Amino acid sequence: IARAAHLAHLHEVAREALARGLTRFPGHRVMHLELTLLYIRHGLLRAALDVARHFLKVSGGDRLAHLLVADAIIESRRYSQAIRVLEEARLAAPRDRRVLERLAYTYARQGHAYAAARLFVRLARQDPAFAHAAADQLRITGRRREALRWNRRVPEAKRRLTQRLDLLLSAGSFHRALLLEPALRQHGLAGPAVRYRLAHAAIRAGRYSDAQRLLKRLGGKHWGPRRERLAEVVRICKEKPWLCP
Repeated sequence: IARAAHLAHLHEVAREALARGLTRFPGHRVMHLELTLLYIRHGLLRAALDVARHFLKVSGGDRLAHLLVADAIIESRRYSQAIRVLEEARLAAPRDRRVLERLAYTYARQGHAYAAARLFVRLARQDPAFAHAAADQLRITGRRREALRWNRRVPEAKRRLTQRLDLLLSAGSFHRALLLEPALRQHGLAGPAVRYRLAHAAIRAGRYSDAQRLLKRLGGKHWGPRRERLAEVVRICKEKPWLCP
């Protein structure tokens, strides 16, 4: 009845049918989820959360309804509220990967890098697919050595190299960043933006010949003026090193 009423846009009839059904069968999984989704579709997130909480209690820890509500709240960009909902679910199931993953990404979106890093590291210990996110959040917290350690575990070579370059440059490890150039070229990652960043690193490392070599192939409206500015910096550094930034 509830599904037929929903398809006919008789939403109140559908809600009442589901509510009556849950009175008779309080632990019915499908009806709980249908009612949760019905409230979500109409923007009634508080009511949906009440249903999810009830379902969590009577089901013995089924988190799916909580996840549905959390996803809807995240979509509406109310991240603080989503975190509270997900933390509720985590209390009921501290090892549920779906809950931990959503919570980690939501903490990251909210700018809580320490909490996000802790969760991503926990996830990455079981699945290297989370190593990139773990390294990124660790970088934000300033724990660069730990970030580099997790970066080594990133499975995809291109993502690993791109992130490693970011990590080394942000740490001021310019010589080590320049050592990545052959690998970046090998994987087709040495485009204009990367060459420009490497040229800047070469200047900071005092390797002016490398900087000039990297700048040679930069041109066009976007990169031409930038190349000229860096080339001027190289000239100053070579002729008057005491003025070098």
